Amino acid sequence: MLTIFDFAFFLLISSVTAVIATVQQPSNSAVRQNAMLASHVLTTMVVSLFLLEHFGITHVVEPSQRDFLIIGTLAWLGIGIIALTVDLYFNFDTLKDDPSYAMFGRGGLAVGMLILGILAMTALTIAWYQVDPQILATRGNVTFLYATPNPQAISALDCFLFALDQTQKAMLFDISEVYQFGITDLGNNPQHYSFSTLCLVYRTYFSIFVIAIALRLMR
Repeated sequence: MLTIFDFAFFLLISSVTAVIATVQQPSNSAVRQNAMLASHVLTTMVVSLFLLEHFGITHVVEPSQRDFLIIGTLAWLGIGIIALTVDLYFNFDTLKDDPSYAMFGRGGLAVGMLILGILAMTALTIAWYQVDPQILATRGNVTFLYATPNPQAISALDCFLFALDQTQKAMLFDISEVYQFGITDLGNNPQHYSFSTLCLVYRTYFSIFVIAIALRLMR
């Protein structure tokens, strides 16, 4: 499973790459351009601070709270995906000529947002689980396709299937939840309010995502 440090390393590479790409392929909208650039720069700064703390170069953050810099950054990326989706919905017709979006096409953007959302939730779950294993719990009262092999040592695949399960429940408006069916027996621990609230926000986002796509198709 990827460690917090691995996430920091990949986040640093991706954020620096995103800064360069944003500068080289600027958006037609100054507001959109500045927002994306500021987000990428902020991510780079926070991850850089984590690495400086990790190697003992600086001592600004308490060691017990250091990993939450990466968890917060991953959550920030999730917020960014939601912001992009809102931007796409309200500016779909004008974005076809925007260099920041035009390369993906209409269908590619929708699928891309879906995949990015699932991957972001997976990454956030993996990182948060390493800091606090109590965020996840197995459920014995559901019919599922995949049983977690070792609930005491959750793997990256388990976290991915958890994110996928949360996504299908959101996109089916909890129909599968009503009939007690799931992809995996792994679920959020309702006693862990912070992570459970995150799951609620995630599922609400994807439910709205489905409604938004349906409204677009009906136009």
